Amino acid sequence: GARMAQFALHAGHEVVGLDNLNDYYDPRIKHHRLEPMLKTPGFRFIEMDIEDGEALDRIFAAHCFDAVINLCRSCGCPGFDYRPPRLNAYQYRGYAQSAGAHGQTWHS
Repeated sequence: GARMAQFALHAGHEVVGLDNLNDYYDPRIKHHRLEPMLKTPGFRFIEMDIEDGEALDRIFAAHCFDAVINLCRSCGCPGFDYRPPRLNAYQYRGYAQSAGAHGQTWHS
């Protein structure tokens, strides 16, 4: 996620990063990667779980996105339950509903 955000920032895009900063891998590494970006113009970070539909709706209400890139990894990773169809369907349905509620078009 950090590399994708850096790439987008260097290309001149504004980036809103969302992460729940869980302990899938050492949170210190996540914070280390996040720190320099917090000082970068055009970057905003929000700590949240993307499965929180109400929080996701607030994000889409506050921002008009040109693109959404989902790099969430829960399926098949050590330490997580394997939930491929439900998790991805839930995330994309949530994105589409939140985007549509705020006049944005969702393309998957």
